[in-house]
Amino acid sequence: MADKRLWDLLAKQYDGQITEEELRELQLLLQQRQDTMPYGELLSELRTLALRPSAEDMAAGNNSLSAILQQVRGTTGPAEEEHSAGRPGRSRMFAGAVVLVVAVAAGVIFKKTGKASGTGAEPYDRIVTKTGSKTLINLPDSSTVVLNSACQFAYNKDFGVRKREMRLTGEAYFDIHSNPDMPLVVHAGNVIIRVLGTAFNVRAYAEDSFVEATLVSGVIEVSLRSDPERKILLRPNEKIVIRNQEMVAAPVTDSGKAKSHDEVIRVTQVAGDPKDSSYIETAWLKDKLVFRKESFASLARRMERWYQVHIVFTDTSQQNLLFTGSFEKETVGEALEALRHSAPFGYDISGKTITITRSK
Repeated sequence: MADKRLWDLLAKQYDGQITEEELRELQLLLQQRQDTMPYGELLSELRTLALRPSAEDMAAGNNSLSAILQQVRGTTGPAEEEHSAGRPGRSRMFAGAVVLVVAVAAGVIFKKTGKASGTGAEPYDRIVTKTGSKTLINLPDSSTVVLNSACQFAYNKDFGVRKREMRLTGEAYFDIHSNPDMPLVVHAGNVIIRVLGTAFNVRAYAEDSFVEATLVSGVIEVSLRSDPERKILLRPNEKIVIRNQEMVAAPVTDSGKAKSHDEVIRVTQVAGDPKDSSYIETAWLKDKLVFRKESFASLARRMERWYQVHIVFTDTSQQNLLFTGSFEKETVGEALEALRHSAPFGYDISGKTITITRSK
């Protein structure tokens, strides 16, 4: 049953029809299976592999992974007879599906040519990272993007030829090559960021109630999908925090239009760490989880992605506890014990599920 569900979710992911909840389910199933998937040396090739059906499959109308996987899953006599008879289409389809599973287990769920959600007929390359991993993307114009854990990222296939456009769900650090004639545009939640050449961090996980962008160098222009004419310029060492409309409904006026000005929570200065001039917002690049006066609810979501666990609160009042600190090499158990020194709470660890309770 679990195997069938895995194939179904892989098909939805490939066809671009997977929901956020199904994506998390897929990642969990793959984490449970990754120890039995021999992928090791194939990782470098898989990062640049474009999964496409063969010409025979296209002609036969089997150009979606849904159709491919329906045939791959088949184990009845007739299917085996077709395979033994030497039908090349089925053999190639099976190999392609196996490669897809290997690519997912290696940390990049897939990268393919296809339609990104909401982008019409525009071809996009899309990459999805699993929980607990980071991925470096080298773009054709020498720009680089580092994806944090559990990200969905897409960029137009002819990147740098006519335009430079990206879509992000999750967190990423961008180091963008300057091109005054072709600004780069990043779509993250309900936020649009326009860039000429700069370094910045964007955090826009679908399950979070905010989107934030932190500028390291250069200048970026931030606007909202609901109010594209309003421009907010960020200077180095500034961070903008914006309500995520996908999680929190924006206030609505009598005319029925959202009050987009209320979406911007704040624009603040950020200070670098005196030890190495790094930012809290980019500490994840150095494998550090740093938090300052952060609610337990927000920190728990970050810990879920960091430690590949699921955290449940039995008492919602515990979610409001505030914590300051950092984790680097601590296990999840050690991290929870450290937090308990700052505020009283109880916890129980059962496999990958952590239950937070009142202090005993």
